[in-house]
Amino acid sequence: MATNLTAATMGQCLKDTTIRGIKDFLSLFYIMSSYETTYDNAIDVPDYEVNLTFVIGLLVLLEQVIRYFQH
Repeated sequence: MATNLTAATMGQCLKDTTIRGIKDFLSLFYIMSSYETTYDNAIDVPDYEVNLTFVIGLLVLLEQVIRYFQH
């Protein structure tokens, strides 16, 4: 029974992480919902540059891999 609970929890975690990663990637190109990104106070606005560091790193790595295989 614990195995099924762990698998379900891991599946939900993977799903949530994937959705968050897609939203971060889309926000890199300003493709964001205005309803999710409008805040009443400036303090409530998340640090987008901190959230996007991983995505930018992946894009730089992908660029280097493509350049390696082009030569």
